[in-house]
Amino acid sequence: MIELKWVTKLYPASKKERVIALHNVSLTFPQKGMVFIIGPKKSGKTSLLKILSGLDKPSFGDVFYDGTLAGFERKGEKSKHLITYVSTIFENHNVKRLQTVKQSVKQVKRDQDLVNQSLHQAKINDKAKSLGLLLTRLEGQKAGLAKAIAKDSKVIIIDDPDIDMMDSLNELSKDRLVVIATEQKELAQVYADRVIEIEFGKIISDTIIKKKKIKGSLIELTKDTENTKNIPNLSVLQLGKRIVGLMLFTLSLTLVLSFLGSFFALRDFDLNQTMAYTMEQNESYIVPLQKYQERAYTFGWPFIVRAGTHAIDDVSLNYISGIRGKTGNLLPVYPAYYFNKSIQDFFEYDFSEATFDFSKTYDAIHFTEIIVVDDYSRFHEPLLYGSLPSQSQQILIYDYMADQLLQTGLLSVQTREDMIGLVLNDRDTNLTIEISGILKSIYTQFDYIKQTNHVDYPIEKIYLAELQSIYGSSSLLSSVIAESKSYSVMETAFYTSEQYGYMIDTDIRKLNVVTSTDHLTFIGDISPDFRNPRGMLISNHQLAHLLGVDVGEITESFVNDLDLYESFEFSAGTFHYNYLQSKSQYRSISLPVYGIYESDTLDENQMHVYFPNQKPFNTNGELRRLYLSLSDDWELNEKILALFVWPEDKAVAFFYENVGFLNEDIGIYAADRLMASQTQSYINSFSLNYALISFGLLVTTLMTSYVLSRLSIRWSYQDTLLSRSNGYSDKKLSLFYTLRMSIWMILAIGLSVLMLRYLLNNLNQSGLQIYEYMYFNLAPKASYLIFATIIIIPIILLTFGLLRLIHLKKLSKLKINHL
Repeated sequence: MIELKWVTKLYPASKKERVIALHNVSLTFPQKGMVFIIGPKKSGKTSLLKILSGLDKPSFGDVFYDGTLAGFERKGEKSKHLITYVSTIFENHNVKRLQTVKQSVKQVKRDQDLVNQSLHQAKINDKAKSLGLLLTRLEGQKAGLAKAIAKDSKVIIIDDPDIDMMDSLNELSKDRLVVIATEQKELAQVYADRVIEIEFGKIISDTIIKKKKIKGSLIELTKDTENTKNIPNLSVLQLGKRIVGLMLFTLSLTLVLSFLGSFFALRDFDLNQTMAYTMEQNESYIVPLQKYQERAYTFGWPFIVRAGTHAIDDVSLNYISGIRGKTGNLLPVYPAYYFNKSIQDFFEYDFSEATFDFSKTYDAIHFTEIIVVDDYSRFHEPLLYGSLPSQSQQILIYDYMADQLLQTGLLSVQTREDMIGLVLNDRDTNLTIEISGILKSIYTQFDYIKQTNHVDYPIEKIYLAELQSIYGSSSLLSSVIAESKSYSVMETAFYTSEQYGYMIDTDIRKLNVVTSTDHLTFIGDISPDFRNPRGMLISNHQLAHLLGVDVGEITESFVNDLDLYESFEFSAGTFHYNYLQSKSQYRSISLPVYGIYESDTLDENQMHVYFPNQKPFNTNGELRRLYLSLSDDWELNEKILALFVWPEDKAVAFFYENVGFLNEDIGIYAADRLMASQTQSYINSFSLNYALISFGLLVTTLMTSYVLSRLSIRWSYQDTLLSRSNGYSDKKLSLFYTLRMSIWMILAIGLSVLMLRYLLNNLNQSGLQIYEYMYFNLAPKASYLIFATIIIIPIILLTFGLLRLIHLKKLSKLKINHL
């Protein structure tokens, strides 16, 4: 049995828009029978079939198979359980083009007798040796049915079956569930046990067919129908006039109170609270910190060129004590150091055959930093697999990097769980690390950016960058620092001759930075550029290997004749990253040749580079930034995070009035903060919309009050005359009718509580439909409705009372006869 509960499916239509394919679908499918899903094109049939078959996961809601909650894998994959439990027969392409039908069925069952039996039962045995590309649409569907029979699937799902398939499917539906999606209502009338109609992603009808005839052209369907109520008589309709009028007034008042209450909720939105809530929902406990300055820049001009709050690339271990003091020593602070390692450092990897596109934001096979944690007692990042490190060389990585490494196909394991205990050895150094655990993240929510480049989606880019970190001990950091002069490169080559017309590929994967050449004996001339001396240092063995000559030929005259400094240039690929654009991006660097030196051996994988006056790269073990580790008490976290919120940008006029103003501090520069900031901008837009809606509804309510006041005079004409004849004044009558209206207002206030809850929940869902990380976290509070009531009710009562009084004054001109 399959059960769907409140399933919603969204697809990205653009950067900020989502298309709703399914909306709050709740269905229960039986163990057997034939269920038809009927609907026009783009109605949501295919999306529903994909979720039923486990080929796609819902954006919201749950799917149960025999009472067990479905655990969806990555998009496009099915769990091992569903592979057997559910079989999907597509409209086309059920057999690979260059594969025979029999081979396709054998992939699911090796038993030869069972394969033949399945082919026979599906009526495709005559095409057993036919290739997939030669099959017709009907034959392809029969082949898919044969595979389903071979697997003995409990559920068969088929999209738009050929009519000749129906008898076979009908027979199979006697002991299993068959779900069919089609636009042909005639098929459903003949074969269906149940018909579900879908339109615009919503179920519009769900009918159990009590009786069906397989033979014959005329099919009579017996359906359950509800008994219709009697039509109200004339007196009831007259009485209903008042009720309808009062209900319209109550409805309009309910709406205006609800929307105005929602407006107050939006205005009460707190950025810091949302940031804490976003982190809590994302289970983010490690927060990167960044130094910032509030100041103005003139760049030597007599006017301000730029002003506001700016991030500063400045970090020091001396800041840790101040950060701890700011938190009251309640939270630990972890330092992070550059860890420049890519997949090529550990495995033989041919970048020319890589399935990754390094210009895209989503891909990464490069670690950026090591976050040093020696005490895990206050470490709360959620662990998916494995355990926390207990030995000096053990590390933690995020699921993002685990999946990226698995996709290279270079690992000896196939799953995340099998990666626990995996040892990575740097092929060129003594560094060895062992994966002891894999941490959980929400990176799969951002798979919509797979085909984008690094200039798009800055928030997603920064979040993914945070997942390129590893966690390790101080002892491991010492090993990393020992490689401080080593820098990983890839796709290295030397360009030679005029216009770089000839290229020599190399196997160099590390550059060792040297600041002095006093220990080297050069062969021939060195680079004549004395103003900026720098470049590649090539040994005589390496040069001979590059040129394909004997090392004995590398003499002073040979080197000088090559004119290396003009005609040779070294090119390499690197991963560049820093504080603000911290997602590592692939780029190429070019360096000239500085000189050729003598050596005893050939090193094909490492080469020296000379930089005497400057640091060319961020070296391994260099301090990169600091992290704050949050606790499992989110009330405490919210208070502490408020201490690290960046101040809002001040107006330029402020800096003209306060020349030389400078304020600097440590704040949070995390994807979660940017997520909350973007949420704030959306909240502001929603707030304006709800203010306009509230104003429009208020005008509508006042108009309704006016119309209702006019009509109530007519409806209660005799009552009014009788009351006046008994001595009631116009003011008393106005007060009486106003109090009677107040009863309906109280009802409206009660209904507005429910309506406000609905509107805020809908707003929260709207945020998630824009971005899956956008948590509005709007909750109804009594104060919102109290404020709305204080504003609206007096206006309506005053309007209604004045209108009643005016109408009663007009009525007072009538002659009153005492009864």
